[in-house]
Amino acid sequence: METPRTAHCQTQKRRATIKHPRRIILNAIFFLNRSGCQWDMLPKDFPPKSTVFDCFSAWRQSGLWEKLNHALRVKVRVAEGRKPSPTAAILDSQSVKAAEQGRPTVGYDAGKKIGDASAICSWTPWA
Repeated sequence: METPRTAHCQTQKRRATIKHPRRIILNAIFFLNRSGCQWDMLPKDFPPKSTVFDCFSAWRQSGLWEKLNHALRVKVRVAEGRKPSPTAAILDSQSVKAAEQGRPTVGYDAGKKIGDASAICSWTPWA
């Protein structure tokens, strides 16, 4: 029986061979991404958060995530019968105007029914 591949995570301090299989570390990263939970809230079924974070950081710094994303995008485009890389981009003029402003956009909430601030703070417990 073949042993599972272990993750090699090279941090700034050292190169360490982690005793956990890469697939489990990837599952932990995907869980964090999908659920939006904090690193401290990583379930005990996964490796320790320091191990997962060290591998994630090392892979991010090495450019692995960008390479993986590019390879998967090319594979999907070829499978759909398209060229490996896009040849054109479509920009909406409204999107360009919003990007040029350089400030956060402020929306309008039509459902807001508050007339003045005194209606919010009218209750006093000592009166």
